[in-house]
This record gives sequence, C-alpha cells and structure tokens, in this order.
Amino acid sequence: SFVKIQAEDLQTKTMEVEIQTIGEPAEGYTLGALNCSPEQVEVKAPESVMKLLKKVVAYVKIKDAMGDVQEVSELVLYDGNNEVIVPEESKVTLSETEATVSAEILKTKTIPVVVTNITGQPASGFRFTEANCSISSVTIAGTKSAINGISGVILDAPQLDVEGAAENVYVDLNVEDFLPETVRLINMESNVAQIELVVEQLGEKRFSVPTRNVLIQNQAENMEYGFVNDAITVMVVGLPEDLALLDESQLALSVNADGLEPGEQAVTVDVSLPETYELRGAIQTTLEVRDIHDVQDESESETESEDE
Repeated sequence: SFVKIQAEDLQTKTMEVEIQTIGEPAEGYTLGALNCSPEQVEVKAPESVMKLLKKVVAYVKIKDAMGDVQEVSELVLYDGNNEVIVPEESKVTLSETEATVSAEILKTKTIPVVVTNITGQPASGFRFTEANCSISSVTIAGTKSAINGISGVILDAPQLDVEGAAENVYVDLNVEDFLPETVRLINMESNVAQIELVVEQLGEKRFSVPTRNVLIQNQAENMEYGFVNDAITVMVVGLPEDLALLDESQLALSVNADGLEPGEQAVTVDVSLPETYELRGAIQTTLEVRDIHDVQDESESETESEDE
C-alpha cells in the first residue's frame, strides 16, 4: 500500500536582524551604536513554522570591552515563547546564516553642571542670592578625544535673567543643548534641568554710631576738629538673616578733613561694611574746624579775664 504525504507549502518572508549584546562594557565605558550586515535576511519556511517565527537575532559579546567590537555571529531564530527554532529540524532556510555585527564602545565621564552669568537687577528692595539646579552632574559618553576636553556643562542662557524680579525666577533648560554634538548624555531620566533663581527681599537695620568712634582722616597740624553731633545714624541694607548677625563693631566710619577751612563744614561719612551688606543712601554730618592759634588766643583771653 502507499502512504500519501502532503507537503506543506513554503512561505518566504524578509525579516530584520535584531542585534542583542552579551555582557557589559568595562567600568567607565558604555555601549554606543550597534550595526550588522546584512540588516535583513530572507526566510523560507513551511507555513506552520512561519506562523511561529517571531525574530532573527545576531549576538555580539561586549563583556569588559574597552573599545569597539566586531564579530561574525550565527543567526538564531526564535518563536513567540523565546524558544529557539532550529532551521535543520524545521525545514527553514535563510538567505544568510551569519551576520557581521559591530558594537561601538564609548568612554564615559561624569562632569558637574554649572549655572552661570545671571543677568539683570531685581526690583528695588530685593537681591538675587543663588541659583539652584535640579541636576548637579551628568554622565557623558563619547570617544576619548571628544570627552577629554570637557570638564563641565556651563548653563548660560538669556533666560537666566532676574530683571525687575520680586520673587524667585524659574527656568527650564535642556542640558544637551549645552554640549558638543560629539558627545551624548547617558543614564538620564530627563535632560531638562530645572533652575531656580532665588530672589530674596532685603531688610534694614539702624545703627547710631557715637562720633567718638568715627575716624577723622587727613587732619591738618594747625587745625582742631570736632563733631557737632554726638552720634551718626547709619542705615544698613541686607538679607534679614545676615542683618541679625551684624553689630556696630563691624562698621568702620570715617570722614576726610583734607582742605577743610575753619568753621562748621558738611562732610560725607565713609562707611566700610562687610561685603554682604550695603548702605541705604549717602550719609553726611557736620564737622567743626578751628585754627589752633585761634583756640590758644581764646584760651589766653579767658585766663586774663579770670585774673582781672
């Protein structure tokens, strides 16, 4: 007797070759671009097998790699359950059974993110104090020559401006826009840096400085000097937390007596302050200037009057 065998029709399908890596590059390196040749293969298989066929894979080993890798890989067929389909057993034929796979291995480097060049003047009574950035550092990848010259990411943009601000200013910048095209960011949830430009309201603190503590500079030898008032009022502007720490001992007041003629003279008071503070307006006081000879004559006249 004869056994009737019904042969399945063969089907033909062009499939992309999927590249998968084995292992991880050496520390300080990362995987870049993956390429293979051919990129597609033609598969012939019985209809029942073709229905199961899901992907064609080429593998490349990159474990501990510190440079680009290229190797010839045998193509592996998988079904939907990730089970291997053996061509010989399943009557599958491929236009190519191997692929040349190349893996680019890039050097990595972690660098700081710096916000700089904040422009503009806040509203009167306010001061820009600091810039906070949601991203303090990033890791970049590229060839050794590309990353060697990069020591940080400088975020410098026209949007970083506090002109007229009476509250904090918020700016979003894409870090990638501030890097050369020869490198790329890796391991980033988001490339967008959220920047807070802190603008704080200033306070004032009043000091009444005794004139005995005010230095009179450039005194003439033949003149005698004295302040008309007992104290000078000084208004200091600064951040409230800084003003709380400021005391009178940190203020250095002086006036310039150079060229002053006898009589009551208006003079400008120079106030030296720590750099975190500023003066509220110019300060003037009155200095009494007397010629020593006149003072002596007056003293002698008084003595003669007493003798009489």
